[in-house]
Amino acid sequence: MTKKLFALIIMSILLCGCGNIETDTANQAGDDAAEVVTEAPTIANSEYLDTSDITYSGVFSQDMEVGYDVEGDAGQSIVQFFDEYTSPDGETFAFDEYKRLRYYFNHNLEDDTKASLPKDEMQAICDNVLSDFIDGYENYECEDTITTSGESIAYRSMMRYKTDSVNYGANIALTPSGKIKYLNIYYYERADESQIDHEYFDFKFEEKINEIKERSAVHHYEIEKENYYLKDDSVFALYKVMIYSTPIYEGSDEYITFTETFGFAKTLE
Repeated sequence: MTKKLFALIIMSILLCGCGNIETDTANQAGDDAAEVVTEAPTIANSEYLDTSDITYSGVFSQDMEVGYDVEGDAGQSIVQFFDEYTSPDGETFAFDEYKRLRYYFNHNLEDDTKASLPKDEMQAICDNVLSDFIDGYENYECEDTITTSGESIAYRSMMRYKTDSVNYGANIALTPSGKIKYLNIYYYERADESQIDHEYFDFKFEEKINEIKERSAVHHYEIEKENYYLKDDSVFALYKVMIYSTPIYEGSDEYITFTETFGFAKTLE
């Protein structure tokens, strides 16, 4: 028996900010994402990031959620496309169609010290940084923070703003001295009940569970996360499911589990 096998803590995801990050060319991204932007966006009134020397470098692609394979009824994709810019200092910026900063990463930034600032000072820097780029940031709440030791990243903060209609968030990481290593900002629109075809998604979900049963032992399962988002005139149903390969016996914490993440998309009618 394996004791709580696969107790997954995937904090490396944060570097991608809940997404699979890859740089693409305009031609690879397709015609819809191939518009070349000639004028770089500017970030006004920020003491933390400088966009004065950035140049357009291609199309930046990022999954809405990391690790989700999505089956769409019309070939929908979970991938989002942004305009990517780079600086001579090794920085990558990504902006959406509304010129909002969505991603930043400093490839060359490392501190020469492991002596980190206190946690409260680190969080204050995170709040100051994000308030420069997010409208209504005062409505965001801290969902989690992680303190680590290292020359590259010493502090991570995850901020969230959730309502019945939106799921907004930001992940940010700082070096020991409080410099920005990366940040990721997302804006997801939630589907309302009138837009969700539960009969369709329930059928697709059971199909997927049966497929998993054909290749793995499944005693029972629990849905850990279930979200319905709007994108490209479609509803995306995303599931994170904990699969139990063995039963759970009272008084015992020995059982085998693994996690499956998958989703489906259906065009709005």
